[in-house]
Amino acid sequence: MKAKRIIGLLLLFSFGSAILLTSYITFITFKKQLQLIHNELRLTSERTSLILEKQGSVAAIPSSYSPSCLDLTVSLIAFNRERTAVLRRNISEHEADAIIRAFKEQAWASESFHEWNNSIVYVSASSSADIVLVHAISRNDILRSVADTPMHVMLAIAILILLNVGGLYFFIKTHIEDPLKNLIENRIQSIMQSLTGTTHSLPADFSLNVGFLTSELKNSLEKTMNILYAWARGKRLFEEFSNIALAETDSRNIFRIMHSMVAEQMGIKRTQVYEISNSTNRIELLYSSTEDAKSGLSLDHPDLCFAFRSGHPLFQSVDKKVCSHCPKGDGETILCMPLIAGATAIGICQFSFDTSDLYSTADYQERPLLHERFLSNFVRLAGTALNGLKLLNAYKNQAITDSLTGLYNRRYIVEYMTNMINISKRSSDPMAVLMIDIDHFKRFNDEYGHKIGDLVLREVAGCIRRTVREGDVAGRYGGEEFVCILPGSDMHIALDVAERIRSSVKMIEYDERIGMANIPRITLSIGIAQFPLHGYSHYHLTNAADRALYRAKTEGRDRVRVHAHIPEHEEG
Repeated sequence: MKAKRIIGLLLLFSFGSAILLTSYITFITFKKQLQLIHNELRLTSERTSLILEKQGSVAAIPSSYSPSCLDLTVSLIAFNRERTAVLRRNISEHEADAIIRAFKEQAWASESFHEWNNSIVYVSASSSADIVLVHAISRNDILRSVADTPMHVMLAIAILILLNVGGLYFFIKTHIEDPLKNLIENRIQSIMQSLTGTTHSLPADFSLNVGFLTSELKNSLEKTMNILYAWARGKRLFEEFSNIALAETDSRNIFRIMHSMVAEQMGIKRTQVYEISNSTNRIELLYSSTEDAKSGLSLDHPDLCFAFRSGHPLFQSVDKKVCSHCPKGDGETILCMPLIAGATAIGICQFSFDTSDLYSTADYQERPLLHERFLSNFVRLAGTALNGLKLLNAYKNQAITDSLTGLYNRRYIVEYMTNMINISKRSSDPMAVLMIDIDHFKRFNDEYGHKIGDLVLREVAGCIRRTVREGDVAGRYGGEEFVCILPGSDMHIALDVAERIRSSVKMIEYDERIGMANIPRITLSIGIAQFPLHGYSHYHLTNAADRALYRAKTEGRDRVRVHAHIPEHEEG
């Protein structure tokens, strides 16, 4: 410890001396440079006055005249008794006006230096006293000139640093390295003499004890180094995983990447991830590195994972079985860890380890703890990334979903229809559009209240959602109007889907618990248009379907009608 303190003090003294010397030289140089600039600026002012007297007027001064001082740019302004600038060099009009105001407000005297706006200003007057001359140099230019320290100064600093470093090396060599080397050599020589010599004071089994202790020490050191290496590698892997996981847009990829990073490092045979699904009230399989994972687990099932219930990791080994949800194979240990978002468990992460190669009780007891500590950061980050992705998807769904019915909103319907039209143009596949309207919807609102009207909209939306085929898209177009887009559907398919929607809504069984027992039967009027028969754009298709809907209304409602008119020309 004493040697370390001495080394530290020497290093501190070396760099401190260099810094102090540099600061002192810079200060002296700046002070001399500033004095020199004062003198040169006064001489520059006198030269300008002589030129002015020689030329007889400010206007006669050559435009090429640009004052300078020690190779530094000098700003010049000349103004008359009315405080009007009559000459400017190396200065803007705005800055010149500001200097004139400062001259007037601060009553600058002639033949004097002043500080103004981070500049050194020298004020003088012409011989006629009709013209005031102001010369200014920026402090930043002065500092930059001072920064150009002469080479001999830099050389002196470098020599000082080299001398300090050389002295430090000499001290380490003579006071630390050589004594330590001698000490180690003496100790090794003493040990070798003790092992090979004849010493009656040593026990008979000394060589055996020494061999045992040496092997134990070696194993302990190797174990410690392996743990340190594993943690160092784990830290690097965790940094890589954090950069990837938080930017990932696929929830399964988060855990696939995590498994690929930690499986070999930790001897993991299998990784399975389960996510809570609010819609099905089950814990559904999200990711599995193998094909033998359970598909799902009901939340009210008695075998629900203990880790999910408790919020704490759980190890299950051959002789320790707490949760029957984690079946083990021969020589396997299961680590079950909850995926936590905030303070809520949103899923389960299961790791299966191969423990058949554990050769000691100590390893069998210590390795699970190391596994848990190593993986806890990965699982915690994966839970955060998964929850963030779910929130992001929820926000996206809110932006394209109608809050009352849960169907897509008009904005999404328009974008989706436009995209499907472009796809259908390239593939030459048909596409149908259904425009759906609730008959006499205003009566539900006026006679039974808006609450019943909202219930009617939700019931109709749910019925449409359950009736359309997989791949069809339904949305609320506005008010009591709905739209269904049927990709790859000709007129026969569209008529069949429309009739099923109309019939299913008409057969809705009213629930007395929600106050719909006494309302009239709900009926729909539906208009159909088909691409490319009735148009090549979103506007033409919706307009054609709307006209067919109007026909259904005028013919008595509760029916399906197809747009009959075929346009002669459509926009491409």
